[in-house]
Amino acid sequence: HLLEIFYLDIINATLAGGVIIGAPSGLITNPAAAFAIGCVGGALSTYCFYRLGPKLEKFFHIHDSCGVHNLHGIPGILGGILSGVVIASYNAQGIPASYQTSLPYSNIGNTFTRTYTQQAAIQVAGTFLSLGIGVFVGLMAGWLYTACIQASQGITSRMLYILKFRRQSKTTME
Repeated sequence: HLLEIFYLDIINATLAGGVIIGAPSGLITNPAAAFAIGCVGGALSTYCFYRLGPKLEKFFHIHDSCGVHNLHGIPGILGGILSGVVIASYNAQGIPASYQTSLPYSNIGNTFTRTYTQQAAIQVAGTFLSLGIGVFVGLMAGWLYTACIQASQGITSRMLYILKFRRQSKTTME
């Protein structure tokens, strides 16, 4: 079953490749590196759909019907970390002169006083801050949804009890 590839896997892998290259896309100047990173993101996403998804459902009762975790989450986090790695590597390698004006964080026109290493740390911190906000808001939305469902079932049950009680009252009075 390792070589079974379905059309949905190809579609998801293509989207995951775009997700993982999204953050560092303005920073990577080599098309071969961008292609390799996209391929790694696609392969990782497909692997997670087959291996990690069933384990999340079995052990944590999390059903990822839209691919939020495997298609957007894992490649997005890796893309954010990768953008920090790429920026930090500019500190060691330097930037080719032809690319300096087109990169979003180059020394030319740099109004901030950050080094590339500091900017890399900010990129990675921003990635994990976004992850924390997403987890918090997701938990709150799940809690609110569960509370609304339980409240609506409680109201329905209470209303049914009242209607049943009224019917019984009418029949006993007659």
